[in-house]
Amino acid sequence: MTYDLQECIKYFKGNDAYHRLFQAMRRQWEKYGRIAGWIILEHVSDREKRAFQAILGIYFSDDKVKIKMSDFQKALNETKYTTIELPDLIAGYFGEPLRTNKVEREQLQKAKQDFFSTAIESLKLEGAYSAIVSAWLDCLLTEKSAGYTLLMAEYEKNTITAKWMIIYAAKTVNYLTACGGGSRIRLAVIAAFITGNPHYFDRSHSAGRLLLYALSYIYGMVYPKDAEGVLEVYYTAGIRSDDISSFTTAYGISLHTAKKIHPAYEGFIRESEAYMINLAGLEHITHATIFGERVFIVENQMVFSALCESIKGKKIALMCTSGQMKTASLILIDLLCAAGCNLYYSGDFDPEGILIADRIVKRHPQHVIPWHFTSSDYADCRCQEMISAERLKKLKNVEHEGLRKLSAELLFHKKAGYQEILLEKLRADIDLYT
Repeated sequence: MTYDLQECIKYFKGNDAYHRLFQAMRRQWEKYGRIAGWIILEHVSDREKRAFQAILGIYFSDDKVKIKMSDFQKALNETKYTTIELPDLIAGYFGEPLRTNKVEREQLQKAKQDFFSTAIESLKLEGAYSAIVSAWLDCLLTEKSAGYTLLMAEYEKNTITAKWMIIYAAKTVNYLTACGGGSRIRLAVIAAFITGNPHYFDRSHSAGRLLLYALSYIYGMVYPKDAEGVLEVYYTAGIRSDDISSFTTAYGISLHTAKKIHPAYEGFIRESEAYMINLAGLEHITHATIFGERVFIVENQMVFSALCESIKGKKIALMCTSGQMKTASLILIDLLCAAGCNLYYSGDFDPEGILIADRIVKRHPQHVIPWHFTSSDYADCRCQEMISAERLKKLKNVEHEGLRKLSAELLFHKKAGYQEILLEKLRADIDLYT
């Protein structure tokens, strides 16, 4: 006489002393996809031990039980349920098919591929699957970068929302690429035009961050970690964002629009005064000119002010970045390099100052020269302020050969140096050209 599966399931479900054992057997199946391995249960109760003994015929004295999964099938074969296969019993016990981790991973992967395929098909139907969008999506899929982790987090919450994030980001990329940066458009305006919601691409929203990832990838930029970095990406892409907070300070640099020299900045130059230039002021500037071919750039505002006082009335071009390089400073540097100027950059002797110098040298290696960034300069201005190990780690990213040598000095002494102490050296250099 044989007994059916449902009766066997009823038997084991009728005694909850078997529940933990069945949970463990299901985990083993998910792991291996077959009857294999050992089941280990801790803090086993006397009721559980008696239940196990009834099937396996083994007496367990300890509260830690180790059972070979294949032994359970053998024991089952010696009962009246001899025709029952253990995988069928486990599946019936939990009322759902058994799945392996491998199968689950494959199913999840297929679901994700279908998700991307659906988004791509939608873009193709709307004529928005451009080459540049294709390259970005290919990076998402193959390299799992350029916003992939962010997108998958949204995918887990709501696949429809995640799909529209891709579509709207792609359409925005196409729109900006078509404009070519000729006329800048505010983020809220383009968001309203593309999505109907002016706040859709706000950086507080996942969609806004995904757009930033897409633009960073397309323009070969590192995903921004701070507000100034975001402004740089936006500016490069042709998005008009915060025009005021990003600024640079200049002396003796003429700015030109497509039609004429800008009269406001010329007024400062005539009066031998320094002036601030923000992103709004640079929006319609096409090129910059100076008297001569040298521009001296300093990081520190006090040093800049002192130099301006000493050269008042002289035809010298100066710039001040005011610490971390802002987008406005980078844009003006680009304009000056495009005009063939040589830029001499001086900053502080700390990891941040050296990295700023390294960044602009890499940006324009033919035009930017580190200025008083030598070991002897460091020895002259080194102070007692210790630099933390965490900050010193940043120096491993320096690439310029001369600045790498300087970095080695900082790593040895672990002390900062400030350009204020080099003021007279800087002033003497500038005097040579006046």
